Amino acid sequence: MTALTGAAQRNLDFYTRVLGLRLTAKTVNQDDPSVYYLFYGDELARPGADLTFFEYPFAKPGRSGAGMVHRIVWRVASPSALDFWVASMYLSPFPRFSGVISVPPGRSADRGSGAGGVGGGGHGEQVQELSL
Repeated sequence: MTALTGAAQRNLDFYTRVLGLRLTAKTVNQDDPSVYYLFYGDELARPGADLTFFEYPFAKPGRSGAGMVHRIVWRVASPSALDFWVASMYLSPFPRFSGVISVPPGRSADRGSGAGGVGGGGHGEQVQELSL
């Protein structure tokens, strides 16, 4: 999935330091070389686990509406992994709304639990069971 961000550093901080994703590439938009293009993936940079952002610092924030992706949801493997992420989000410097974490650029990240969590995040010493 590709999205826009107004602040590349804040975006990088959230996706790498809070969610534990790996910055797999940083380049520029081929159509506009003044625009950063950030690529995130899981700890192994596996295909299909990627999320990318173009940085447009002066873009007007979008409003959620029909046909627009405005929420990214990751599934985790167990209730203990869900507890870990709830605590991580609570301690993060990013705003929270009713258990939903507001993430750059104005989207939100939910947590849900279910068997067979989707791979992701390398959150430091985080064990695989807690990965996104």
